[in-house]
Amino acid sequence: MTLPGNARLTVHPLKSKGDGAALNTLLFRYEDLSFIRAYPGHSALFHDLKPGHYRIVYLFPDAEYALLDSILVQGGGLNYFATDSLAVFLPDSFSLRCHRFFERKYDLRDLPGLDELKDIHLQSLSSNDTYHLECFVFDQMGVPVIGANVVLKRNGVFGNRRRY
Repeated sequence: MTLPGNARLTVHPLKSKGDGAALNTLLFRYEDLSFIRAYPGHSALFHDLKPGHYRIVYLFPDAEYALLDSILVQGGGLNYFATDSLAVFLPDSFSLRCHRFFERKYDLRDLPGLDELKDIHLQSLSSNDTYHLECFVFDQMGVPVIGANVVLKRNGVFGNRRRY
């Protein structure tokens, strides 16, 4: 059921990563870090979403995962998101912890369990996995910006090691 003003989201055509279907699907909302939903299997239709930006994570049996990032959901209707490629990432600390979580938990409606998943997500967001880089930074006019510090952080919660 979708409340008035909220929306539905359908994602296509993601069925699997080639050698296996997703075991679980996680849905996060950028504007509300406490928002998390967990679905069994590969879910492609999500109901009762507030307008905002979402991230979908598909977890596979081998702790690899795929993500769809920065999905804009507008209120009051059906939103459609399609992609022609599914980037599959190698296991990292986030996906391994989620994998262990789902091995222990069987009821996705278990609220304390969702709190544990939320903690895994928030810890990954605040991870100190950063790299410092010395470089030249220029403004739009080509003038050097003096004293600019550039910090490269991995792709949000997730590493950037892809499976090829």
